[in-house]
Amino acid sequence: MIGRTATARERGFTLVEVMVALAVLLVVTSAAVGVYVTGFRSDSKTMLSTEGSQVLAGIGAQITQHQLDVADGSSQLIIYAQGPSPQPVTVSPAPTSCNSYLQTDHQHLCATVTNLDDFDPTTSSGSSLLANPMRHYSIQVCWTIQGGKSCADANTLY
Repeated sequence: MIGRTATARERGFTLVEVMVALAVLLVVTSAAVGVYVTGFRSDSKTMLSTEGSQVLAGIGAQITQHQLDVADGSSQLIIYAQGPSPQPVTVSPAPTSCNSYLQTDHQHLCATVTNLDDFDPTTSSGSSLLANPMRHYSIQVCWTIQGGKSCADANTLY
């Protein structure tokens, strides 16, 4: 029909329909971005936790292989670069504690290795498990994530 006028439906969408469609799109996009950001943060936490565990295991191995020796009753701070295989780094000036260091640097892991003096199993358990006293080390590795501090702890005897 040549002389026929187009109805409202044939002309396109109304402003209300377009606004509703945009609102639905905005809600769906916001939810998707929220899930992505949460997953990314969780992945970062897991990665740093894994790196902290690697540092703990590495320090424990150095102690039992006599590659790391800390005097009785003393502590030593070791700073590690973050990454797939954390490596010790030298920082200047040398930090005095992990707490103060991590407040200013968020790109490293900070380990405190403390020699808790001799451990004598014959006096602590009442029976002779081992013939010789052992060294008792406490290891704490800390890092910063999302404005907070997380740590992993371990003890080792050799």
